[in-house]
Amino acid sequence: MVEIPAEFNIEPGIAVRPYRFKNGFGYEFVSDDHLHVTDDDILAEVLRENIPREAVLSEFQRRRAAIDQAFKLLLDEIVRGEKR
Repeated sequence: MVEIPAEFNIEPGIAVRPYRFKNGFGYEFVSDDHLHVTDDDILAEVLRENIPREAVLSEFQRRRAAIDQAFKLLLDEIVRGEKR
């Protein structure tokens, strides 16, 4: 949980994504506009592709791991850019 001063007028329950920078860290507000990928999105995509039932879980896990890795690489690139 993150505490934000009341004078910022940010309502409780607002989702944020943390970012690490050279001299500290910051947060980006995350909305429900589906610009980020959820597990529901991944599962729906796997099911739309008619993947055999016995392979659904492993395919879901593979895609979830690939997205997590892509986000990590992107965050690392952002942090490297901040250090320049």
